[in-house]
Amino acid sequence: MTTPVKDVWASDLDSAFSEIEEAILGCHRCCMAMDIEFPGSLCGYSRELPRELKQFSNYELLKMNVDSTHLIQLGLSFCEVIENGEFGNESSWQFTFKEFKEEDHSHNTTYVAFLKEPGDNLLVKNQLDGIKSNEFEKKLMESSLLSNPKLNGLTFHGNLDISYLIKMLSIRRVLPLKVNEFKGMMNSIFCGGMIGYLVNGLSDFPIKTLK
Repeated sequence: MTTPVKDVWASDLDSAFSEIEEAILGCHRCCMAMDIEFPGSLCGYSRELPRELKQFSNYELLKMNVDSTHLIQLGLSFCEVIENGEFGNESSWQFTFKEFKEEDHSHNTTYVAFLKEPGDNLLVKNQLDGIKSNEFEKKLMESSLLSNPKLNGLTFHGNLDISYLIKMLSIRRVLPLKVNEFKGMMNSIFCGGMIGYLVNGLSDFPIKTLK
């Protein structure tokens, strides 16, 4: 049975992190899956360069996209990893952030139009009830989510998901200049290792994975 995703707004932030801490505490080994909603890519990624050059070229594009746009939502799901490789109890939270304003910030117009489909008032409600990124960052830094060896990471879009998390944790709110610095930060955040990516298109510079 699938557990419903809990929507988290500014008023729910403290209680959501308390629930997450309780969920992690109850696991001997836990998988943390992450997915994001963002205002679309501003430029594409090259698939024609030699492999040894692609990761550096694509990192520059990744950095430009992430540095220039604002995170809209972050989804976090946790489930217990049982010894035989199966998954146990699961729980999910979806955090919606306040910062993005269509009229003020860079975005992919086609993608934002998708977010504004009839019946979806996300880009209105985020301005009213959304979480401030600095308040989320504070709760994240105080939590046991970062550099926790019993947490194994799983992302949907690979490095793109992780990039917005790294940007949020950076003092200057930008990604590192060098791809090696980026990989170092990923390995630090997910020191328990990565189970993998669900989509491999942006995973040209992978981090440590589980054996």
